[in-house]
Amino acid sequence: MTTTYRVMRQDDNGNRFLLAKGLTRPAAEALAAEYEARGHKQLYWVESESAPPRPEPPRRVLGSRAWMTAWMTAWTTAWTTA
Repeated sequence: MTTTYRVMRQDDNGNRFLLAKGLTRPAAEALAAEYEARGHKQLYWVESESAPPRPEPPRRVLGSRAWMTAWMTAWTTAWTTA
């Protein structure tokens, strides 16, 4: 069974959107990088379609490094304990 990947986006209000699915990991990473290169203040990531959903991140406070640190900690914890 081949693992497929999806590209996700989160906007400034914390809303999440599926951008693409059924991709190989290299194709998904390339697409996410293409979106990030456009310079929008949105978060893009690649995840396995067979993976559990990511935890809900804390509401973003613009300009806060603490927001990203808290979100990455929650995400890393979810992946390492799954």
